[in-house]
Amino acid sequence: MKTTLCIAAFFLARIALAGPVPTEFGGVKWGASVDEVKTTLQGSGAKVVGKYTKGDKLAFSGGSFAGSSVEFSEFICPGGKFSKGMVRLQPDGPLEDQFEKYRKALSEKYGLPQEKEVSTYRKPKHIDGVGFVNRDTKKPPQSATWTATDPILRRTVVIKCYIDRGRCVLEYTVTDPASGEAGAVDRSGL
Repeated sequence: MKTTLCIAAFFLARIALAGPVPTEFGGVKWGASVDEVKTTLQGSGAKVVGKYTKGDKLAFSGGSFAGSSVEFSEFICPGGKFSKGMVRLQPDGPLEDQFEKYRKALSEKYGLPQEKEVSTYRKPKHIDGVGFVNRDTKKPPQSATWTATDPILRRTVVIKCYIDRGRCVLEYTVTDPASGEAGAVDRSGL
């Protein structure tokens, strides 16, 4: 009984400390149809990129996200319902500063990231007081992941911020057990 109460208190504390679960990405609500995604994004100045738009994957260039200019964005709609979005941001000063700006903003909203990754294929090295770093650059991780869960709707949103191909990337994926759908993982357009 005591163990059950401790576990329940732990989960309630985590829910209280976590930020609100995002209900949309880039102005598009989770579960929106392909046509709604196109209309919303084109209304905000983004243009469809035909060669990367196929089936349930919509690709756009231009527009803005969280106050930054977008170079490329991708919206995945498995079964015709929007469940994953990715934006590659235009450089806004030094790349590490832009990444750190978004990592800090997301940490303030959702708490410390659950995962930090090193953006290199070589084995990372641990340095006391710094953590794991890229062996080549001796820089801290350039990728972080947060998870926000709504216990009422049983909806989970996984939020990633990372550096890829010289750009800061933000990626949100929703998992909604009520609909039985989750964002597809397709990185071919990145």
